[in-house]
Amino acid sequence: MEKHAVIAIIAVAVIVGSISYSFVNAFSAGSFQIRYYLEDGFDYLALMAGGNIEICNPTPIPVDFKELRIEPFYKERDLGTYYVNGKILDPYESEEFVGDTKQDNAGQFLLSRLSMKLDGKNIATVDLENMRVNTIFVTNILGFIPYSISETYTGEEFNKMMNHDGNFVC
Repeated sequence: MEKHAVIAIIAVAVIVGSISYSFVNAFSAGSFQIRYYLEDGFDYLALMAGGNIEICNPTPIPVDFKELRIEPFYKERDLGTYYVNGKILDPYESEEFVGDTKQDNAGQFLLSRLSMKLDGKNIATVDLENMRVNTIFVTNILGFIPYSISETYTGEEFNKMMNHDGNFVC
């Protein structure tokens, strides 16, 4: 085989491998599982005050993500954003992340009311059916093309997941 043909085959293999890994990485980031770092006591106000979360990679390959954002909404009103900077998570491992938040005072007040309602207190002005939480994992394809994986939960679903009531593999 000619020298140029071998170089071309190796180059194609490297390109195909890089593209394949990028797409597998992006797909695998959608499998991440999250929960509140402490085993009890999750509430939205604590999270949005910068509480820690645990992220699990339940896949057999290391997965790289750039950022996770958690965005609670009540009646379409943005209550703030909780975000963590990403990293590479090893297979079947979880890690604690310290988050930062962006929110206003009105959002904090409403989050405290929602947390009290989830704790079983009767607060007539709060209807949990109107709460939604978006989780957005951001990763890159080919190292520079941003790709987002979004999931939307009801307020109660997200609360249960963060309180360790879900299927956390790690």
